[in-house]
Amino acid sequence: MKKITLTRGQFALVDDDWFYFLNQFKWQLSTKGYAIRTVKDKTIWMHRIILNTPKDYFTDLINGNKIDNRKSYKEKSGNFNFR
Repeated sequence: MKKITLTRGQFALVDDDWFYFLNQFKWQLSTKGYAIRTVKDKTIWMHRIILNTPKDYFTDLINGNKIDNRKSYKEKSGNFNFR
């Protein structure tokens, strides 16, 4: 496990195998408590990159910690297909 620095004095926890890729970017703590970065006005969520979550799916926070982005504490779930 490694730590990636976020804004507001916070850090995200990530698995060792993701650290070097993710740490090359500047990450911030969103107002809702997630690790994010912005590219051309688009929000990139760290946990969605790690799990390769499709657009119509969401990610469950197994331990409830929004900035613990270790794979063992996140899982892809259901989709947003509202009918």
